[in-house]
Amino acid sequence: MFPKVTSLKFSGTPFYPAVDALYSHIAQQYAHQLQYLDSSHPISSERKFEMLKHASINGIGVSNYKVPQMSAECLEKLSLYNVPSDFSWNSFEGSEFSNLYELCVYYTAASNGNQRIPARRLLFPKLKVLDVDGISNEYPVFHQAVFPEEISRLFISGFGDMYRSIRDVKLPRAKKLGISTSLDHDDTPQTVSYMNQIAKNAARAETVYFRVYNNVPVAAGDVTCTAITVLYLKTQISIETMLSLIGTLHNLVDLELGRLIGGDSTVQYVDLPESDEQLLEPFNSKLKCLALKVEDQPEARN
Repeated sequence: MFPKVTSLKFSGTPFYPAVDALYSHIAQQYAHQLQYLDSSHPISSERKFEMLKHASINGIGVSNYKVPQMSAECLEKLSLYNVPSDFSWNSFEGSEFSNLYELCVYYTAASNGNQRIPARRLLFPKLKVLDVDGISNEYPVFHQAVFPEEISRLFISGFGDMYRSIRDVKLPRAKKLGISTSLDHDDTPQTVSYMNQIAKNAARAETVYFRVYNNVPVAAGDVTCTAITVLYLKTQISIETMLSLIGTLHNLVDLELGRLIGGDSTVQYVDLPESDEQLLEPFNSKLKCLALKVEDQPEARN
């Protein structure tokens, strides 16, 4: 069609098989020369993508989705979204991703309803950035892969069962470490406890992001890792809990609370020391950025 095409980007409405088929057909025409492929739709191909350097593919809407064949050695940046946690890495020729510097995987539930961790080992000797997210109970890449001792960024987001499954896994040291969860109906204190353990077990990072999004209150004693530098809680937090967190997390630089409540509804204000020196001294705080959103309580209007 167009002999010099080396880059393709596909987007549009998901769950549309006709569009998936069209994008896959176009991509196959350039499989031998394509270097950049960015698709918000699943790509299926019987041809191998021999020269791909950057690949971003979304497997959403396809049961038992199989990633198209490509060379592990050529890849420099790989993003796989909505792939089942038991998907096979056999689509990648070779086990050593010798030039890959960024890997992003978003897992869905296992396609067969159970978790399987393949025995194949994956090598990422030059990896700098690792982002793993999803709605699966297990993230197999942490059990399959051999990572460098140190990387630039490690971001993990998931639920309680997943955090429990990796709490004893040796993770690479990261200059930036991000840990987050959206719990909803999960057991908040237990999950946050696993998150604390992972943050503590990891070698000290320059920046540690700790984020919790859910509707269950979090107490001050639930967040204990003193290495945390950025804390975002979109949960019900009382003013007393906020002050306790600031006083306990001595490395905290940035704090954002998305659902601040007044605690005891009879308390109309918090009595703080008058002078700045008196206020700062008891907290021994490095806090520079504070963002608060007060939650409206119906009983307060009565």
